[in-house]
Amino acid sequence: MLIMVAAGILFAGCATQTTRPQSSSLVPPRPLPPGTSIEGIASWYGPGFHGHRTSSGAVYDQEDLTRPSLLFPLGTHLLVTNPANDHAVEVTINDHGPYVKGRQIDLSRKAARVLG
Repeated sequence: MLIMVAAGILFAGCATQTTRPQSSSLVPPRPLPPGTSIEGIASWYGPGFHGHRTSSGAVYDQEDLTRPSLLFPLGTHLLVTNPANDHAVEVTINDHGPYVKGRQIDLSRKAARVLG
């Protein structure tokens, strides 16, 4: 009888699922397939992150042509275009983000300058 009670408690513990709430800002969406084009609002980030390690392990330099992304894998090269002036720049994904509502893309300070 003791073995049956112990087995019942063991199986009951296995059947109970504990879920922890996850912050939606920390769970990236599924990456987009190659060749995908997206449009949105861009901004630049720099001073508060300059000199700190990125998700790729590299040290962030706001004077490099980089950007964070939740939609593309680290190391991906993207062509970013400013439709207002047709300036374009190739950037490399080096970090995750942006985490600001309504912002589709963040750019390093240098990439933002090139785009105008």
